[in-house]
Amino acid sequence: MTTQEIRRRRLKEWFSEKSLPEKEKSYLSQLINGRSSFGERAARRLERDYGMPSGYLDSDTSDSQSTQSGLVLSEEELKLITFFRGFPDSAKKEALIEFESKFNKYNELFKELLASRS
Repeated sequence: MTTQEIRRRRLKEWFSEKSLPEKEKSYLSQLINGRSSFGERAARRLERDYGMPSGYLDSDTSDSQSTQSGLVLSEEELKLITFFRGFPDSAKKEALIEFESKFNKYNELFKELLASRS
């Protein structure tokens, strides 16, 4: 798959649950449908203007993708990693703390549920 094809697919995915902005509806439609060239500058501008993580449009994420360790990641997991990589370091630390806190909370709730059924 070429870089332009990946960008088209990723742009289409980004707007799949959102309506295309009126000011660029025609242009975005041309990009998605392959009727306009989708270069580096256009990709970075769209990422910046529409709040996508840096490099989002270039990341090839099929339904699932294997990492070097053989771990298979779902589309949601890949999306989470893409967003995480776009955070500044301080925000990454905050996000990890929040995820760990939620993980621990749900584990405790699960243990309580199991104990109450015994």
